[in-house]
Amino acid sequence: MLKKCLDSLKGSSSHKYEVIFRIDDDDDETISFVESLDDIQKKVIIKDRGKGYHELHTYYNECCEIADGVFLWLFNDDVI
Repeated sequence: MLKKCLDSLKGSSSHKYEVIFRIDDDDDETISFVESLDDIQKKVIIKDRGKGYHELHTYYNECCEIADGVFLWLFNDDVI
């Protein structure tokens, strides 16, 4: 689903954007996929899962802190 989401973004947006990923360090499949992306501007945070969804707000804050854009669109893997 992540690939479809990114393909849709690339195909429908004429604006400059960056994609920030916050990935659990035990999610090898997603890490490999994201590392293979070379056609988007991206930033990647790979960290321990911690307390999972109980710390979702901290995951979002980590992403927001490194974002360069004016507008933020935040969603997690349960959304896609």
